[in-house]
Amino acid sequence: MLNSLLIKNFALIKESKLSFKENFISITGETGAGKSIMLEALHLALGGRKARSGIHQDAQKCIIEVSFILKREAVISWFEKEDVDFHEVTFIRRELLNSGRSRSFVNDTPVSLDVVKELSNNLLKIHTQDDHTELNDAKNQLKIVDDYSENRSFLNDYKRTFESWKAGKQDLERLLKKKSEALKNYEFNQFQLKEFESVDLENTHLDEVKEEYEVLKNASEIIQSSSEAIQVIGDNGAMNQINKAIDILKPHVQIDKIDRLINRLQGARIELKDIFYMADDAQIGYMPTRVW
Repeated sequence: MLNSLLIKNFALIKESKLSFKENFISITGETGAGKSIMLEALHLALGGRKARSGIHQDAQKCIIEVSFILKREAVISWFEKEDVDFHEVTFIRRELLNSGRSRSFVNDTPVSLDVVKELSNNLLKIHTQDDHTELNDAKNQLKIVDDYSENRSFLNDYKRTFESWKAGKQDLERLLKKKSEALKNYEFNQFQLKEFESVDLENTHLDEVKEEYEVLKNASEIIQSSSEAIQVIGDNGAMNQINKAIDILKPHVQIDKIDRLINRLQGARIELKDIFYMADDAQIGYMPTRVW
């Protein structure tokens, strides 16, 4: 049941408090007396997002606080779900600041507007000329059926059970994810174990392994250097220059000294070709993937 409404610094109202009693209540007044402002303030306190009126002039903020007398069994599931303390007389407060920001509280616990709106939908209904459109809303239809059947206690038990099931489902998904990650780690560890077991440590010389490791660490640089050396030695490099020198000297091969020089150049060409193939092998021999 609606118990009270406190308005501070809202629209034309500096401060006003209304108290409500059981049974039918009618509020009347002349045009401009503040009837609409009161309903607007009530709408804001219960999670409304728009207001035609603003903060009272010269005020930094306005406060709208509404209280309800509640039956525990009707709303306890909501309080448990949102982790808000339940009181038989529950207060909902909305503070609006000049900056445009606002804050909402239920029994002094900060909550979002959506949370306030969810609670207020079960506490109070402001009827307007467009209410008939809500008859098509599935949630509203279910609420009408639940209210008519007076099964609030059963509904609360169902909500608690459903929330418990959702929490269990989330826990299961989290555990399944952890299981999947653990399985991946297990498979990787098994692979590493097989790699270690395949190493013949008894017949392995650590000095040779260390030397190979140092070489393999720099494999990329070694391959790059070998590639550059091949370009310097190859057909467009030193070998090409030797071939040119031989061609230049061939017309004078009948001279003994020139003949011996050509023979030495040909021997150097053979040696250089052998060095070329050795440098090419160096590119293939170094395998960086062997380094773990």
